[in-house]
Parts: sequence; C-alpha cells; structure tokens
Amino acid sequence: MDLARERAIKEKWQGKLARQQFETRERLLIPAEDFKAVLLSEQTAIRTKLLAVPVQYADTITRAVTLLGVSGAEATLKEMVYDILRELSDPNRDPLPTAPQDDGEDETEAA
Repeated sequence: MDLARERAIKEKWQGKLARQQFETRERLLIPAEDFKAVLLSEQTAIRTKLLAVPVQYADTITRAVTLLGVSGAEATLKEMVYDILRELSDPNRDPLPTAPQDDGEDETEAA
C-alpha cells in the first residue's frame, strides 16, 4: 500500500474515534455496561411483576368469572395487564433500585 492510502485510513479511524469521544461527552453515547445494567434491571422488574400475577389476581379473576363469566375474566385480565404496564412505564420509577444496605451484622453468627 502506498503512504497516501495508509494516511487516509488512519485519518478515517481518528475521525471516528474523535466523533465517538464527542458523542460520549455529550451523553449521546453511554457505556455498554451502564446500558446492560439498566436492561437487566428492567428485565428483572418485568419478570417479578409477571410471576406475581397468579398470587395477586387469582381471587379477582375467580370473582370476575363467577359473577360475570368469561367476559368478566377477560376485562379483569386486561385491566391487570394495563396496571402492570402503567407501573413499569412510570417515569418516576427508579430503573436501577439500590441494593439493601448491609447493617454489618452477620446472620450466620450464633447468638
């Protein structure tokens, strides 16, 4: 390869690096680890909500079926789904809840 081509390749990659650094400073790019942490937190929140559905709504759905039939169950399930979606989409909800503080006591210690 000739020197001019090598220089052009080098300048291209330096330009890409400068752009990436600028976008990071301007908060247009975020570190992958930060993104992964938020994504994992969101996935955990969704999983927790879905696993709680049978316990939280069993009585309500049973009552709806008894009183209103299948259409009552459908309406109740729809309301439940919308409640969960509203809660998960709340802009004031912390996407990364903090871990419980360690009080310094070891539970395995004998009393």
